[in-house]
Amino acid sequence: ASQIAYYPFDTNSNDLINAQNGTDTAVSYANAGIVGNSATFNGTSSMINIADNDNFSFGTGSFSINIWVYPVGNSGYLISKRNASFIEYQSTYNITSSTIILTLFSGSTTGNSIGRTFSGALTANAWNMVTFTFSGGTSVSNIKCYLNAVPLSGTNQIIGTYVAMSNTTAGVILGRSGSAASGYLNGRLDQTRIWKGRELTSGEVSNIYTTLY
Repeated sequence: ASQIAYYPFDTNSNDLINAQNGTDTAVSYANAGIVGNSATFNGTSSMINIADNDNFSFGTGSFSINIWVYPVGNSGYLISKRNASFIEYQSTYNITSSTIILTLFSGSTTGNSIGRTFSGALTANAWNMVTFTFSGGTSVSNIKCYLNAVPLSGTNQIIGTYVAMSNTTAGVILGRSGSAASGYLNGRLDQTRIWKGRELTSGEVSNIYTTLY
């Protein structure tokens, strides 16, 4: 229920639920994933761009994002909905510092935001399941992250007063920053799912991890 996108990444970046298909740049589908093949990113130029769609704008509503990542490089972007002027949300990981970050913005790149830096180290050269959930509202404590279905502790980041995630014209970028040619992912992504209006429970996250795969 409420799942608005599903990218299996077997042969392309097509969405099997609402046809919100991605456009690939230097992405291949020859390497094994959790199921079938996966999307492989080269760390220097690869990205998947999904055109702006209201489904991916959450306002102050709840949402969940579930991504399988196989990192080869130390750090990179997982998902970003932003451009040079406006941001809605973005997520990065850093293996060296053992952190995963999700930040939600009220639109402006210099404006109000809430985010959490989670303590959790992705395992390099292995599959990791990262799940973000948000229960809605404006409180930073409503942002949660699970690594391989285990809830992570987080440190709050607050800039100004977060009002609501703006509905910008920015598209969704997988594997790179949305605003600049930086933060490229070196590794693979697979089985990416997004829910709008629904915060997955810890039990549901665990079921995805243990039952589907």
